[in-house]
Amino acid sequence: MSADDSVTTKFLSNLEIKPDSVHELSADDRALQTAVVNCKSVSPLHSFKISTINLPIKEAYLKYLEPEDIEELYKLFLVNRDYLSRNIPISSVNTLEDVAKRFGNDLTNPNRVQIGIYYNNKIVGRCRLTYYPDKNNICDFGYWIGEIYQGLGLITATVKVLMQFVTKQLPQVKRFEIHCGDNNVKSRSVPERLGFKTGGVSNDPQDTIELNGVWIRSIIYSYIRE
Repeated sequence: MSADDSVTTKFLSNLEIKPDSVHELSADDRALQTAVVNCKSVSPLHSFKISTINLPIKEAYLKYLEPEDIEELYKLFLVNRDYLSRNIPISSVNTLEDVAKRFGNDLTNPNRVQIGIYYNNKIVGRCRLTYYPDKNNICDFGYWIGEIYQGLGLITATVKVLMQFVTKQLPQVKRFEIHCGDNNVKSRSVPERLGFKTGGVSNDPQDTIELNGVWIRSIIYSYIRE
């Protein structure tokens, strides 16, 4: 097991710790906490905290995801695994440990935040926002939502609200991007609905994914602020 694996899987044991229990942090726990604090202190994305942002949909809001949210996110993922596998390569995500590892990697990335999409006080989806200061201050979005919550406008509202939020908090961001599989009609409808322009097929090998033996290319959508 690598050092990164050890650190990120520590989320699992922490999930079961009661607030009033006595718990001495291990070296890995302390390393993870230090990494998170350091990231939040040096990154523009982590210089503000997204506590709760209401969406223009009744009973819908966004909240910054914390380690204690992993278990609820994993349960949502399990219910929607077959649905999500049609458009997202998730074959390597099988256990709570896998989700914790991915979440941990994102949490310690100084230029990435994970946002929970909530509806009727339940987490129903996730939006990941990544900032690229070395790529002309671009921000991009990645998202997914539970199948039964499709058609409510939650993803479109989420991206729109986060664009407004980032614009105020990070005025240096002039360009937003969304990369969608060319076969994912529902995902592509989000940037199209918000006025993003398509820039064609991505040439980045990392933007090409394999789903059930078929290679899927990514379409780049971009929105440039005036």
